[in-house]
Amino acid sequence: MDSPFAPSNPSTCVGIDYMCRDGDDKTPQIHELSTGKEAHDFLIAHPEASLASIRLLTVHLSHGSHDFAPPWTRESVEHAIWGSGVYTDLAASQSGGVASFPGEDCRFILQTPRDDGPFCSFALSRRGTAVKGVYCFSTLSFDGKREAIFDPADLLDDTTLPQSGWRSTGLQIVAVPTAFLRRHVAWLSTQLNAVTSKLSEIETALFAPPTRSHEPNLQALNHALHTLSTRLHVLHRRANFESQTLSAIQSLYSASRYGFHTPYAPLSPLRNTIESRTFDLTALPARISAARETINTLIHQRNQTLHLEVAESSQRIAEATLSDAASMRVIAVLTMCFLPGTAVAGIFGMGMFQNLGWKWIWVYFVVTVPLTIGVLGVWWVWLRRMRKRGNVLDMISGRGDLEFRDAETGEPHAVEQRQAQDHETVEMHVFDTTPEKGNA
Repeated sequence: MDSPFAPSNPSTCVGIDYMCRDGDDKTPQIHELSTGKEAHDFLIAHPEASLASIRLLTVHLSHGSHDFAPPWTRESVEHAIWGSGVYTDLAASQSGGVASFPGEDCRFILQTPRDDGPFCSFALSRRGTAVKGVYCFSTLSFDGKREAIFDPADLLDDTTLPQSGWRSTGLQIVAVPTAFLRRHVAWLSTQLNAVTSKLSEIETALFAPPTRSHEPNLQALNHALHTLSTRLHVLHRRANFESQTLSAIQSLYSASRYGFHTPYAPLSPLRNTIESRTFDLTALPARISAARETINTLIHQRNQTLHLEVAESSQRIAEATLSDAASMRVIAVLTMCFLPGTAVAGIFGMGMFQNLGWKWIWVYFVVTVPLTIGVLGVWWVWLRRMRKRGNVLDMISGRGDLEFRDAETGEPHAVEQRQAQDHETVEMHVFDTTPEKGNA
C-alpha cells in the first residue's frame, strides 16, 4: 500500500509565527523556506520570540483540491500532531471533516470538503506553551476565481489572539480554526446570496407574462436550475461542515478552565449566522422544485399550442385541397360536356363532309347531344359505384361508426341504415361477380 505522506517536504513553503497580542499589535513573522530540510527544521524548532504563540508550516497548493494528498513527510506530521491517523483519514475523504481532542495534549484537525469551493486543510497541536501545525490551502473557487480567503499570512489580521495567560493551557489553538470559520462563513453567505438572487431572477422570468417580442428560454432556465441545484448541494454540505467546526471549537474551549465561567465571545455571531441560514437552505430546494414544475407546465402548454397550430394548418391544407378537388371536378365536368361536341365537330370538319352544306347541321346536334348525355351518364354511374364501394370498405375496415352521407342527396345516414345498405351492396357485388351455371 502506498504511503499517504510525501517523500519530502515542499521545497517552497512558508513558516509563520503568530504573536500573542496582549496590547501591542504584533504582526506575524514570516519565514521563506526554500528546501524540505529547512521546512522540517523550522517546524521542530522552538519559536525564538517570547511572545510567539502559534507556529505554522504552510504551503499554497497550485493544483485543484480534488486530488489533494498531504504534501508533508511522516516525521513533520507526527511532530505537528500526536498520531497522524485522523489527519490522513480526513485527507482521503471527499467530504472532509473536523476533529478536536481537548485535554493536556489538545489537538485540532480540519479539512474542507473536496468540491469546487476553496480548499483548506490543517492540523494543530499543543507543544508546551506554543501551538504547532501544518497548513495547506488552495484558492480555487466556484467560478474559477482565485480568492485567497484562507491565506494564513493574513488569516488572523482581524482576529485578536487570546491573552498570553492562555499559553499555559494551549488554548490559543482555537484562534486559527475560529479565524478560518469566520472566513468560511463570510464566503458561504456570499455564495448563498448569489444562489438566492439567481433563483429570484429565474422565478421573475417564469412568472412574468410573456410577450410576442420576448418569451423565456425554458431550456436555458432549466439548465440554470440544474446548476443551482448542484451548487446548493455543495452549500448544504459546507453548512454542515461549518456546524461541525463550530462544535469542535466549542468542545476545546469548554474543556479548558476558562470555558466553565466565560463564553468564547467570537463564536456567538458565527453561531447566529450559521443558524439563520437554516431557513434559506431548507426553502431553496422547494423553490427550485416549484420553478421546475412551472417550466414543465409551460413546456406542456407550448406543446399543446403547437399541436393546435399544426391541426389548424392541417385543416387549412385539407380545405384548400378540397377546394382544388372541387375545381378540378368542375373542370372535368366542363371537359366532358364539350369533349363530345369537339370530337364530332372534328369529324364533320373532315374533307368528306364539307360538301353536305348547312342543311345538314341538325345531324351535328343529333349526334353530339346524345353522345354528351351518354358520357355524363357513364361518369355519374361510375362515380356513384365508387362512392358505394368506398363506404363498403369503411365498414369492413371497422370504421362503421363514422357518419355516412348519401351519394345523391348528401344527407347523412343513420349508422344502422348505412350498415344495412352496405351489406346489400356487398351482396350485390358478390352476385354480380358470380359466373352463371352455363359458363361455369
